[in-house]
Amino acid sequence: IRPEEVAPPCGLRTGLDVFDNFVLWQGLPKGEISLFEGPPGLGATSFWLQAVQEVHQQKKWAAFITDKALLSPHNLQ
Repeated sequence: IRPEEVAPPCGLRTGLDVFDNFVLWQGLPKGEISLFEGPPGLGATSFWLQAVQEVHQQKKWAAFITDKALLSPHNLQ
């Protein structure tokens, strides 16, 4: 296989261009579980909420789960 024939796996754009352009799959890896972890106040929850709203606007499904609560898609509208 020639290098130009190799393509990254399909991703779901988050709407956060800095992130989407940084990761190989140009967004969240489709069909996979993503873990965002950091100390309180770092912005992981805010990032995920913004990203999952963008994914839902693309008519794709995503869920947000923490050790504190579960937010289903209807809670994000």
